[in-house]
Amino acid sequence: QRPRSTACTFAHEAMSFLMDPTFFAMHVLLAEFQACYPNTSKRWAGHLSALEGFKILHPVPMNEILHAATYFAVLKTETASRSIFNGRRLSQMCRAPPPVGLPYLPYVFLETSRTCEATTTVSILVGDFRHWFHQLRVCKETSRYFGIICQQQAWRWTVAPMGHSWSLFVAQTVAWLILTHRASDEDSFFEEELESFPQPPQLLRLKEGGFITVFYDNYLGVGSASTTARLA
Repeated sequence: QRPRSTACTFAHEAMSFLMDPTFFAMHVLLAEFQACYPNTSKRWAGHLSALEGFKILHPVPMNEILHAATYFAVLKTETASRSIFNGRRLSQMCRAPPPVGLPYLPYVFLETSRTCEATTTVSILVGDFRHWFHQLRVCKETSRYFGIICQQQAWRWTVAPMGHSWSLFVAQTVAWLILTHRASDEDSFFEEELESFPQPPQLLRLKEGGFITVFYDNYLGVGSASTTARLA
């Protein structure tokens, strides 16, 4: 489901990447696109089987894949790894995504200091969207460009794959859409609306003092107890 209206251009592009079956081919791929079908090493076969079990990969006949990349993983913790679609080549044949708008940490520290000076009691809200990239489902037509081939078996990546140039922008934007969502009859508690920005903002200031910022799948809210409670 769409988390909110997508009136602003960057949000519309992020949601189109996920949901519009023609967007990737018509508006992301460049004319220089040339499909390739490399094979992933069999050492990753166990990973791929597990991702199929989690419905992150969907098995398909080889002729359904419009482009493929190799798979690899990097250690995240002692018991978990990050699954990576080696999308460098595909990304080079795509239009560059809009800017991600990641927060500049000294700016965040400065805003935190200002909030603490202006507010008697400051509350801090910290959270993350668990397995965020694996929750960002893409439509079937787009996922055909995110193919994986290993030992004569083909899969299509069913989510925005970590490793493709657009995925970080999509993850950042959808996180902002969710955090700023409100019912149609609910008053906004932000000084500016997301729609007023040409790209994902570094942070949004709150009317009652404080701010909220997003770093891909992590978010930080600083403000009064009542405001952070509403954000939660």
